[in-house]
Amino acid sequence: MNIYINIIYGNELIGPAGDGVYIDIFNDDSCIVVNINNNDFDNTQTTGFSILNATPNIDFNLNNFDPLFVNAVANDYHLDAASLLIDTCDNAAPGVLTNDLDNFCRLDGLFVYMRAYES
Repeated sequence: MNIYINIIYGNELIGPAGDGVYIDIFNDDSCIVVNINNNDFDNTQTTGFSILNATPNIDFNLNNFDPLFVNAVANDYHLDAASLLIDTCDNAAPGVLTNDLDNFCRLDGLFVYMRAYES
């Protein structure tokens, strides 16, 4: 399983791990590797994102940084110019699209942004 280039900001513990209320990955085959790379989420297992019964490979993630969206209340999820998520991801990550949701080229700098809109 590959989870790449996502922003899951402000997630917090709501219930016990494995209850399905907060962000869990539960795998019934402990031999399967879960790759979680180039994401922004609370990666403290006891308060945020948990991987249960799986072998995780967690690299190059940010630990719950404020993404600084332009205006999330108005559903504008473009990043502010001061965001630390700009040019932070692996260009070769699985699933990286050629264009962003605005149909602009994903490679608008050295690296793709950690989000769905490039610029």
